[in-house]
Amino acid sequence: MRVISGKFKGQKILTPQSSLTRPTQDRVKESLFQLLEHRGYLENSAILDLFAGSGALAIESLSRGALSADLIDKSSEANKVIKANVRNLKIMGYVHLWQKDADVYLSQIGKMQNKQYDVIFIDPPYDFSDEKIFQIVKKINDSKLLKTQEGERGIIVIERDSRSLVDVLLSRINQIKNIEKKRYSDTSVFLVDFDNE
Repeated sequence: MRVISGKFKGQKILTPQSSLTRPTQDRVKESLFQLLEHRGYLENSAILDLFAGSGALAIESLSRGALSADLIDKSSEANKVIKANVRNLKIMGYVHLWQKDADVYLSQIGKMQNKQYDVIFIDPPYDFSDEKIFQIVKKINDSKLLKTQEGERGIIVIERDSRSLVDVLLSRINQIKNIEKKRYSDTSVFLVDFDNE
């Protein structure tokens, strides 16, 4: 796997060997990041990646102009791989890594940091249910971790297989302004943003 575009273009990204991680396919990643870049979500942004795996989504964001990235993954193998990728690209000062369950991070650390993000990636393992994603998005909303101010509105990016109905569940959250679904063969990407406070 390699960085697609930006200042780290072409740099190799190591990936965990575990079958539990699900790397984003290059064509999906390329289309997604072109869209995020075109809409102005990446330049000078703060990124949160809740199921970081190799760190590829955060690294691609930093390559395209993001200022910082918080990467969360409970797997020790994933954390070792992320540390290696961060060292290889010499971006240690821009990345904070937490070996935690995403739910624990949102319940504890995320609240304490008093930080808001421009882009939050949710790309969990295959066996992660739509109901669990709904609960995570609800916690993000309750903790006010996503920027919602006019002119600084953030976005949540959720990657699922194409059969996912996570958008139906998410429509139950009143503060969600918009859910946009992009389908790429057997993968669906949901772009979610919240109303202003």
